[in-house]
Amino acid sequence: MTVYQSKAEVEAALIDQLQTYVLGEQALAMVLGQVRTEIEAQLPQRRDDIAALEAELASVRTEQKRLAKAVALSDDVPELVVELQQRSARIQNLEAQLIAAKRTPEELATLVDRVEANVRANVASLRGALAEQSDLREVYPGDVPPGPDLRAGADPGWGAADLGDQW
Repeated sequence: MTVYQSKAEVEAALIDQLQTYVLGEQALAMVLGQVRTEIEAQLPQRRDDIAALEAELASVRTEQKRLAKAVALSDDVPELVVELQQRSARIQNLEAQLIAAKRTPEELATLVDRVEANVRANVASLRGALAEQSDLREVYPGDVPPGPDLRAGADPGWGAADLGDQW
């Protein structure tokens, strides 16, 4: 790039760099590989997570039963009802976490494959949008303001002529 290149040439060079180094297959494969590695690193922790979730679920269910008895025996129950509702919500949350944690490695692999296919489709769509020059005007409809004039002896436009010897 030079100072005197047209905006279209600069945009084309920028798009080329984005498609090659950011949206290219090599960069995409590297990022998706890192995601897969991170998921695989988390798999051994699942057994511990499942045991902890099951223990917490049992504890919250016990608390919920005690609160239900207290509600049945008490005349003034608003706070107890709120606590009971919170325990019920926590139980639902823990059950959902357990279902997710108990997925088989095959189910996780299928999920990762589906996410990867979705990411690849979105990147392909972005590549296509960048390749279509008319779409660029929709992304940034206004003109880029002119930059300073950097030719020898020219006033760059930011008051350098007023600086005299200091410039």
